[in-house]
Amino acid sequence: MKWKNFPASSVKSGDCTKGNEEILLNPAPSVFFKDFADSALLFELRCWTENFNSWLQIQSDLRVEIEKVLRENGIEIPFPQTDVHIKSGDLLPAKRLNNPSRFFFR
Repeated sequence: MKWKNFPASSVKSGDCTKGNEEILLNPAPSVFFKDFADSALLFELRCWTENFNSWLQIQSDLRVEIEKVLRENGIEIPFPQTDVHIKSGDLLPAKRLNNPSRFFFR
């Protein structure tokens, strides 16, 4: 997420789990700020359910709701970007290989 948009108060477990009847209220869901990573802040949402057979669907529903809450709070998730800088200079001459349509640069 963009650092300038990081309001810690907007990352609440209740915002992301409310309305999901599969999530138990006791023990209460909780969110932890776990770590800093390349182009990321890592959070962990912990919650419980009695319906383990639906856990994959519950996780998907939670991720959709998390994205919605972040968007509503103006928090953008940046995607990694790479800038490539090409320096001009002298290139070595191309050498023709046996196949005239291919060149080898050394």
